[in-house]
Amino acid sequence: MTSNNNNNAGLDKTEIKQKFGFFGITAYIVGIIIGSGIFLTSNQIFKSLGSWGSVLLVWVLTGFLTILGALSWAELAVAHPRQGGTYIYLLSELGHYPAFLYIISRVLLLNPLNQAITALASARQIEEIFDVCEGEKSTELLAICLLMLMTFLQSFHTKITSAINSLITGVKVITLVGIFIAAIVYTVKNKPELQPPFDATTVKPLDWVNAFYGCYWSFAGWQSIPAVIEEIENPQKTFPKAVITGVSIVTVVYILTNVSFFLVLDYQQISDSTFIVSSFAARVSGYSLAVPFSILVFLSYFGSFLCSGLVSGRYMFSAAREGDLPSPLSLLHHKLNTPIPAQVFHMCVCILLVVITNKIFVLLGLFVFVTIGYDLLVLASLFKLKYRTRKEKTVGFRVTVAAPIIYAAFLAAVFITSFIQGVTIQLIIPVAFLVVFSVVYFIAFKQTKYSFDLEKVNIFFAKAFLLLPPVGQNKQD
Repeated sequence: MTSNNNNNAGLDKTEIKQKFGFFGITAYIVGIIIGSGIFLTSNQIFKSLGSWGSVLLVWVLTGFLTILGALSWAELAVAHPRQGGTYIYLLSELGHYPAFLYIISRVLLLNPLNQAITALASARQIEEIFDVCEGEKSTELLAICLLMLMTFLQSFHTKITSAINSLITGVKVITLVGIFIAAIVYTVKNKPELQPPFDATTVKPLDWVNAFYGCYWSFAGWQSIPAVIEEIENPQKTFPKAVITGVSIVTVVYILTNVSFFLVLDYQQISDSTFIVSSFAARVSGYSLAVPFSILVFLSYFGSFLCSGLVSGRYMFSAAREGDLPSPLSLLHHKLNTPIPAQVFHMCVCILLVVITNKIFVLLGLFVFVTIGYDLLVLASLFKLKYRTRKEKTVGFRVTVAAPIIYAAFLAAVFITSFIQGVTIQLIIPVAFLVVFSVVYFIAFKQTKYSFDLEKVNIFFAKAFLLLPPVGQNKQD
């Protein structure tokens, strides 16, 4: 890995092209956030808190905090407009070691976890629609097929996939607005019997932490968009506007959707529901709308799946381009300008996770815990950037320091409270992962006697699959 600068010396180069404008990247932000989250976690959040008032409070608070976080990431994205997002921020501000651990965790753990969860949720939704082939193995096989389809689309049909995603994003928003309209119509005909908003609200800190876990997961994804910053037109202006617009749209839609559930379903139905939208549709119209709503929910899952698949492969590409992963993963198709090796390798890791376990909420809790830890590191990068440039007249986007301070305080409180639960899989796996790859870092980067020359491998891949390294791959560039 350390010899990455010379691995592509014998190959021509290709430039990264700007493909996304304001509406395109806003659609990706909305699309990557609205997916399985709102449908998977709504009843779990209610189970944790016990009252509809506290549930809405948590959703509103999380939406507000997410906007503060998005503004913080926007400043970093404008200051470091280089493919890779969080990885580049940590590398530029905190150094190589934390950046290496982050990117390895991102490409081998966090991104595959996210994709595995969404693939399994999508597969289960297909089974719910057709009411056939229910079982763990059929769910796994369906999830694997969806992963292969996503990889094919993101590798060979980026423009078509972008258009599909924009269409699906519109369908998602229409679906959730449709749920709200259906709830209003139902309420006019059937007066809802809501209990007092905060009646039976839990006072246990861990229950509130679990609720925030569910909300955090439902909003997760916006942190990944800076990974494609070099593919955004005029990123200094476009990205901040798009990320604020996208997160705001999602926040409003989520709140309206949860209000709809509480207007139509009683507490017991929400708690017992496996597929809350199916229960909602069945209550509103018998079963006449259950299948159409389930199809729309699947499209919501699949749209999020496509968005996260795009940025996941780009993260892996960025790590390889910077020398932290084998350089063949940084090769781009000579015509399509897509990182096909990185997308394919990402798919393989996702499939491995799907095969190992299909327990969605175990994977979800692990994803949120690790992501919060790295989010705190990113905020440390922002504080360092602000301190380093405090006397400079910076051209670009700047966020008031209160925003990252409030967001960091919230994340730190949730992160620390998680340790009260004792030793769990959420602690064991990240610690083991960090220890193993700290050793890898020491061997690969700190011991000069270990060197890996992959030039012949790169040339083989380039010739076999019509690939080229990107401009900027070598330091000489």
